Amino acid sequence: MPICLGGGAVPASNNANLRTNGWELMLAYRNRIGNDINYSITGVISDNVTVITKYENPTFTDPAGSWYVGKKVGEIWGYRASGLIQTQEEADAFNQLDHSYISPVAWKPGDVRYVDLNNDGKIDRGNNRLGDMGDLTIIGNTSPRYAYSFTGNIEWKGLSLSIMFQGIGKRHYAPGVGDVYFWGSGALAQVTVFSQHLDYWTPENPNAYYPNPYSAPVGSIGSFVNKTQQVSDRYLQNAAYVRLKNATIGYSLPREVIQRIKLSKVHLYVSGENLLTFTKLTKIFDPETLVGVGGTTTGKIYPLTQVYSLGINIGL
Repeated sequence: MPICLGGGAVPASNNANLRTNGWELMLAYRNRIGNDINYSITGVISDNVTVITKYENPTFTDPAGSWYVGKKVGEIWGYRASGLIQTQEEADAFNQLDHSYISPVAWKPGDVRYVDLNNDGKIDRGNNRLGDMGDLTIIGNTSPRYAYSFTGNIEWKGLSLSIMFQGIGKRHYAPGVGDVYFWGSGALAQVTVFSQHLDYWTPENPNAYYPNPYSAPVGSIGSFVNKTQQVSDRYLQNAAYVRLKNATIGYSLPREVIQRIKLSKVHLYVSGENLLTFTKLTKIFDPETLVGVGGTTTGKIYPLTQVYSLGINIGL
């Protein structure tokens, strides 16, 4: 057991066992049409799941924030939400619940209505043990699943085209309290408003996606954003995606032409990267650069950009 001397932090240690099971499949096909057209197609898909097999947590305490035997790496624990409160009557009904674990401030129209899953008149995490988590439940997983890629190439009389798609078939991202780039509102020093954030609740916009946009100094904002920014299934994001990672068009000069200038190869090409992305993830983030999932650093990384290039390969 690590021992801390001098008041410093206890160092991290490798104190858990885990098991990862997975598989990978690759299919490739090459052929030609006549004497001039050559083409190939390659597809790769893989998947894995990691499960904790040993950890010193015999009481299964804090399953949302700690390891326990049987836990799948990447579990997202959160609340179920049944929409935004629309009227003062709905707010009064919600305030009959004991919501002090989340916030002592009364709920009002525009706040998120969390579900009392265990019907005990409270919104909390119970005794914070597996099997007694109150209203918290597993709502998703941050681990990427079903990673895949598809590559295609075709050549015809010196012209060539190659494309590469890649993606993740299943992954979740859950914004939490203080994840300011997702919410747009929060502590004044971190407020970052994008066009998506303008779709917030007002009496004139009752079907808004975002809840009340609370902002205040960092010392007083917690009790307010805690009402609206809890990890919940309402704001759970589908981070799966497919992206046209690369497309290249090329042309090789005919052999009889390059031999006249005593070269073995002259190949011209135009290439583009990160050309198209299809995802249900909020447009605020890039699915390949999600970092600090569920924390305050999500989105604080330089985004991937589209890159175009023009070049020539010359063989002597």
